[in-house]
Amino acid sequence: MGYTFLISVAYNLSLDVAYSRNSNIPIGLFDLGQTLKAQIFVPLLFTLVFSHLFASESYSKTLSVVHTEWFPYSYRSEGKSSGLSIEIYTEALKRAGYTPVYTQRPWARALREFKAGKYDLLVDGSNSTFPNCAQPAPITWVINYWVHQESTHTEFTGHGQFDDKIVAYVRDYDYPSSFNNYKAFKLKTSVPDDTTGLILVNKGRVEAFIGDLLNNSELVKQHNFNVRPLLPAIELQMLSLCFSPKLLAERYAFEASLKSMFEEGRISEFYQQYFGYTYQELIRNFH
Repeated sequence: MGYTFLISVAYNLSLDVAYSRNSNIPIGLFDLGQTLKAQIFVPLLFTLVFSHLFASESYSKTLSVVHTEWFPYSYRSEGKSSGLSIEIYTEALKRAGYTPVYTQRPWARALREFKAGKYDLLVDGSNSTFPNCAQPAPITWVINYWVHQESTHTEFTGHGQFDDKIVAYVRDYDYPSSFNNYKAFKLKTSVPDDTTGLILVNKGRVEAFIGDLLNNSELVKQHNFNVRPLLPAIELQMLSLCFSPKLLAERYAFEASLKSMFEEGRISEFYQQYFGYTYQELIRNFH
């Protein structure tokens, strides 16, 4: 039954009661019925209708969002989800009228549970994996190799420089096809996260780790790893907030907010705050 119909019923009943009170109909059973309507049924019906309306509005405006730990893009700090990606997506969602509720999971689990429909949104997915990621994509993934400080490699010249070597990568990351399809490595060993990959390089257990320039640079500072990046970057990928296929209208509203943030220079303000340079400068440097 539609809410419009229920509101109409309640409204008509209230008019009926008001008319009976101003009429000259003798007091009796009819007045008793009107009294019951006025004191019990009409208020109850209005309460029921509007409680459902507000409950529905609250539900439609709250979206569940899953992210992984990928500092400084997304992470937990003092019990709250934080980071560049989280701040950008939160502002865009709120501009569009939605309230995000964040949960952190390991990346492989986040992917699995998002695909299963447990969450409405996935932080920092790619369109090559999911067709419903918002555009324009605001998050940069600068993909590059990391080697030990004592490595003889001084720059990236191609995957072939690691022929017959062991290379580490994070499982379920959407790496370039040039890496995924390369067969001349001695072994490609998967790790659960970037920190583990850098640890393997630091300890000399693998020749190289394919990771992210910005995230891994922060991890190297935190843990004092004896590793360094190889440049130029292998590839620059653009990542965004991915939506459940059922939330097409929500995605369009979010994209409109995101576009406004680009036009206002708000995205570059966030990049300046986190990295000391703008979004456009980063694109120019690594594209």
